[in-house]
Amino acid sequence: MQLNTLEQKLIYIRFAASWLQTLCKLNISLPWRGREMFNYLCYTLFNISLLFIVGNSFGQKGIITDSIRLVGISKPEAIKAAAKYYQTPILFSDNFFSHSSSISITLGVRPLEKILSQIVEGESLSIINRNRSFLIKKLSESIILSGYIKERLSNESLPFATLLIDGSIPVVANEDGYFNLKIKKGYHQLKVNYLAHKDTVMLREFQKNERLTLYLTAENTLEEVIVEEGKPSYEKHVVNRYSHNDLLLLSKKTPDMGGTSDLLQSARLLPGVQSGAGGIGGHFVRGGDNGSNLYLLDGAPIYNPYHIFGLTSIFNPIVTKSFQVMKSGFPATFGDVTSAIFDVKIKDGSSQQLRYDFVANTNDVSANLEIPIIKNKSALLLYGRKDFTDFYYDEIIADALNQNSSDFLRKNYDDLIAKFHTHLGKNHLLRLGFYHSSDQIRVNTDDHDFFQDSQLNWKSDILSFKWNYIINPKTFLKTSIHFNSYNTWFAALESYNFEEEEAFGYFESGSANYAISVTSELDMLLQKNNRLRVSMGLQLNEYMPSSVFYDDFSIFEAIPDTLSIELFNDFTTEQGFRTTKFSLAFDHIFTLDQLVIRTGLRNVFYKIGSFDQFSIQPRLSIDYQFIPNHYFHFNYTNTRQFDHLIGNSALLLPPDYWLPSSKELPPQVGHILDFAYSFYAVRSKYFEISAYWKKVNNNVVQDYNLEAFAEPNLYIGQSQGYGLELSYNKTEGRTTYRIAYALAKADRKFWGLNLNKKFAFQFDRRHELKALLAHNLHSNLIIGANLYLGSGHPRLNALTGNLESGVVAFNISGAGLRNLQREDTHFRADLSITYQRQLKKLHHYLKASFFNVFNIEKPLYYIYDGQLSQPKLSLPFLPSLSYRVSFSY
Repeated sequence: MQLNTLEQKLIYIRFAASWLQTLCKLNISLPWRGREMFNYLCYTLFNISLLFIVGNSFGQKGIITDSIRLVGISKPEAIKAAAKYYQTPILFSDNFFSHSSSISITLGVRPLEKILSQIVEGESLSIINRNRSFLIKKLSESIILSGYIKERLSNESLPFATLLIDGSIPVVANEDGYFNLKIKKGYHQLKVNYLAHKDTVMLREFQKNERLTLYLTAENTLEEVIVEEGKPSYEKHVVNRYSHNDLLLLSKKTPDMGGTSDLLQSARLLPGVQSGAGGIGGHFVRGGDNGSNLYLLDGAPIYNPYHIFGLTSIFNPIVTKSFQVMKSGFPATFGDVTSAIFDVKIKDGSSQQLRYDFVANTNDVSANLEIPIIKNKSALLLYGRKDFTDFYYDEIIADALNQNSSDFLRKNYDDLIAKFHTHLGKNHLLRLGFYHSSDQIRVNTDDHDFFQDSQLNWKSDILSFKWNYIINPKTFLKTSIHFNSYNTWFAALESYNFEEEEAFGYFESGSANYAISVTSELDMLLQKNNRLRVSMGLQLNEYMPSSVFYDDFSIFEAIPDTLSIELFNDFTTEQGFRTTKFSLAFDHIFTLDQLVIRTGLRNVFYKIGSFDQFSIQPRLSIDYQFIPNHYFHFNYTNTRQFDHLIGNSALLLPPDYWLPSSKELPPQVGHILDFAYSFYAVRSKYFEISAYWKKVNNNVVQDYNLEAFAEPNLYIGQSQGYGLELSYNKTEGRTTYRIAYALAKADRKFWGLNLNKKFAFQFDRRHELKALLAHNLHSNLIIGANLYLGSGHPRLNALTGNLESGVVAFNISGAGLRNLQREDTHFRADLSITYQRQLKKLHHYLKASFFNVFNIEKPLYYIYDGQLSQPKLSLPFLPSLSYRVSFSY
C-alpha cells in the first residue's frame, strides 16, 4: 500500500490548520507582552510542523511497498502509468517518442526520477524535477555558429562575405564581417567565399555552440586567375546583389582619369547611373538629382565627395574595403535619400603585417601605411593624398569650364585618413576614425580692361567613433557617433576700365553644415530562418548659408594696383537653421528554401523651429529562385529626404548650398518600384534585366529669370523616371567585364516653370551602352578598356560659364518648350595597359591610361550673351601614367 496518498496530505494540512486556530484563540486571553512571545513561539512551532508534514508528504515520492511490472508498452504509456502510480504530475508530449519504441519496466522498486531516466534513455530528452512535478523536455537539436570572416594575412574583416552550409541558401556576414546562424548538430560542410579570395572549405562535426574565425587568402587580382565553373553561388548575387566589389577590383585594372583610380568614376559604368555633361559632374541615378544621393564613408554621410568638378572623388581603391551601390531596395536603416546610396567602407588596417603603398601619377601622389599595434588585435591606418599644384592639363580644364581664353586656373586638393581599431576581449571591437578632404580652385582673368580673381574652396571633416559588441551568439550590437563638418566658400573680385570709367564689384557666398549623429543597431537571429535588425538614431544638424554683394565705383581709387581677394574683409551675413531628427527602423529578413523576404519600416520624427513632421516609410524586397539558377526580384522603397541641394548640379560649380526642409520647403518624398530577373549561368557569370519606376515629390530647383537677369527663384515640383536596364557580368577569371544597356526616360514638372508643363530632365538620355573590360594578356600584363555610347541629353545653355556663377541652365526655346533641343549621340573610349612585377615582399605596378583615345569632344554647354556662341567642349584626348609600389613585412 502506498504511504503518501493525497488524502493523507490533506489530513496533515487540516490538522496543522486546526492547531494554529486553537493557538490563536489562546493568544487572545494573554497580556500584550506575553501575547507577543507566545505568537513568536506558536508560529515557529507551526512552521516547523508544516515543513515536517509537507516534507514527509511530498519528499517521499517513489517509496513503495507494492510494485507493478509493465511489459512491452510504449514509452508514453509507461510515463502515464508512472504518473498515476506515483500520484505525481508529469508534463511531456507523445511526439517526443517514435511510435515503434516500447519498454518493459517495474514500478515501485526505485524512486520516480530514476524510473523516468530509464524510460527516456537514448531519446535526447532531459528530465526537470520541479519539486511537486516533473517536466520532460526535448533536447535542442540546433546549435549556433557565430564569429568573424577575415583575410588571413592582414586579419582584416571581410564585409558581406558569403558562408554556405551544405550548399544551401547561405548567410551574409554584416559590414563588420560578423556572422551567426543556426544549424542542426552533426557533420556539416562550411564554405566561405569572397570576391578575389580563395574559397575556404571546412568539413567537421558540430555538437555545441561555437565561436569561429574563418580565414580567406587573397588572390593577386592582377595575376591570371583561372576559376573552374561550378555550382552558382546564390548568395553572391541575390541576397547581396547590390555589392559591387568587382568594380573595386576592376577600377585598379581599367583606365583612369589622370592616372587616379576612382570608385565613383567606375560607378558611372553601371546601368542607370549617369554623369553630367561630357562625363563631368555628379551621379544622376535613374533620373534622380545628384543632391538626392547618399554618399557614406564608413557610415558617415558626405555632402560633397568630389574633387575638381567631379573628375575624381575622395574614394581611393587602395584604402577601400568594400563598395556598394543601391539604386532601390534600401534597408530601413538608411534614410535621407530618394535616389541612390553609395556606401564605401575603409580598411581597418593590418594587425599582422606592416604594409605600405605609394602611388604617383600625373594628377596626384598618395601613400597608405598600415601599422600593427598588437598582433591580431589592434592596428593604425594612415592615408594621405595631395595633387600636383601645376597639373599639365589645368589650362585645358580652365578653357573648358570658363568662357575667357585668358583664364589661368590653379587647383589644389588633398585627402587625409587616420583610423585606429582594437579588439577588447572576444566581444568588443572599438574603432576611431578621422577623415579630411579639401579643394581650392582659383581662376585669374586679365584681359585688357577687365580683371577678375575668383576663388572656390570646400572641405569636409569627419570624426567617428564605433563600438561593436557581441552580446551573445545570436545578438550583435553596433553603436556609432559621427561629427561632420562641411564648408564651402566662393568669392569673386572684378574691376572694369571702360571708356575711362572704372568700376569695381565684389561677390561672396558660402555655406557651412554641421551635424552630430548617434546611432545604435541591434542585429538579432530570432530563429533559423528569421533575423531582425532594429536601429535607433538621433541627428542634430545646423545649416548656415550666406552671401554678400558689394559694388562701389569710388572705392576703386583707394585700392592698390594689384587687386586680390585677401584685401577685403568678410562682408558675410549669416543665418543658421537647426534641425533635430529621431529615427527608429525595423528590418526583418525571412528565409525559406529559395525565398528571401525583407520587410522594413522606418519611422522618423523631424523638427525645425515650430515645424515638425512624423513620417512612416515602408520597405519591401523579395528574392525568389523559381527554378535552379533563375531568380525573380521585387523591391518597393518609400523614402523621405529632409534637406535640399540648391544650386548647379551640371558641373558641380557654385553657387550651391544645402537648405533644410521646412513648412515652405517640404521634405522630398520618394517612391521606387523595381522588378528584376537574373540568371546565374556559372559561379562568376550572371545576367540581369530590371524594370523600374521612380517618382519623387517636392523637388526643389533654382532657376534664373533670363529677361530680367534677376536673382534665381526656387520652384517646387516633382520628378519621374522609368526605364529598362540590362547587364551581363563576368567577375572572375582571366577576362573580367561588365556590359550594360539602359533604356530610360526622366521628366520634371515644376509649378511656375515651362507653363506648368512637364519637360525632360536636364540629363535625360534615352539610350546608354557601357562596357568595362580587363584581360590578362600575361601574368604580368593586363589591358583594360572603358567604352561608352549614349544618345544626347537636352542641350545645356548657360547664362555665364565661369566660376562666379557656375553653369546656369535656362530656357531659351520659348514658353512651354523647355529642354526640347538635344545634343548629338556621344561616344568615348578609354584604354589602359598595366604591368606588374612581384618580388617576395615588394610589388611594383605601372599603368598607362589613355582617356578619350579618339579625341571626340562634345559640347559641355553653350554661352548665351544675346545669342548662342560657340560651345565649350569636353576634355580631349588625355594620356596619363601611374606608378604604385606596395611593401609588406
